[in-house]
Amino acid sequence: MGTVVVFPRSGYANRLQTIVSTALLADELGMDWRVCWMPQDIAPAEANQVFSDGFVGNRIISPELARQDYGLVLEDIPLYLNVSEDRSSVYLAGHARGEQYFMPDLRRVVSEEPREVIAIVAGGKFTLSGDRQLTQQQDERFREARYREYQRLHLHPAIEDEAARYRGLHSEYLGLHLRYSDRNTQAPWSWSIEPAVKSLAERLGISEVFVASDSMSARDRWVDRLRRGGLDAWGSQPQSMDRRNAASAIGALIDWRLLAGSTAMVYFRESSFAEEACVASGAFSASSGLMASTTRERLIRLREYGHALVTYPARHGPLAR
Repeated sequence: MGTVVVFPRSGYANRLQTIVSTALLADELGMDWRVCWMPQDIAPAEANQVFSDGFVGNRIISPELARQDYGLVLEDIPLYLNVSEDRSSVYLAGHARGEQYFMPDLRRVVSEEPREVIAIVAGGKFTLSGDRQLTQQQDERFREARYREYQRLHLHPAIEDEAARYRGLHSEYLGLHLRYSDRNTQAPWSWSIEPAVKSLAERLGISEVFVASDSMSARDRWVDRLRRGGLDAWGSQPQSMDRRNAASAIGALIDWRLLAGSTAMVYFRESSFAEEACVASGAFSASSGLMASTTRERLIRLREYGHALVTYPARHGPLAR
């Protein structure tokens, strides 16, 4: 039996996508799988801060073990799809093209002869049973498969227990996820959010709304706004929202679990964090994904450009420090 070794990259939700995708791919190929978890500035927490002891013991390997047991060093894995000289190993790093683009090629390569190691560097989702761009039917099947896999994925007890405590206080609720910090230009207009939440609440007959955000001020503002609109809105109390702080992983993943426990969600479509929570909830078709506004994006970029232009003398002129 060969082994799929994955190097998840980017933020925590992207890494969860990658891990679940790897588990499904390995199962389809009849291979074992391991995760070489390496913190980054955007995701500084160690694996034992994110996952259960069982998952860490069974699946996580260090960079040293990846090199020693599988001959893999992250920095040496080439871009795109490649096969080693001795034909025993396959390397996949989709980079700007994404891993899904190479799935038909990977199917062909692994069907030619057994491979001892498949190394994947990824920060997103992919499915072996799909075209370079998934059809609607393939996408639906893949969501269903990811949903089932997420039910088997156990996060750290500090995350699972706190999420369970909140769910015990709020047996049935909707979710609202707001992503602004690094996705502000890809957010929808503010005026489109509240009608979407109220419409979902009326359709499902649920008045409680869990609000999660990467901005504490945005979360508090929307909790107040929804309450004034007649909904019973609430949020969690994360220790930190600073993505450079490893402690922020716990709060973010508690929010992710709470979103995944909602009956349905309103979320920004450009946010993989929210999309994957929606998939994990099993309520993707009942939820409402809000599209980004190109007009809003242009206005924000124009405002940022204007601010940079006005402050340029202070930053680069004779008075700059």
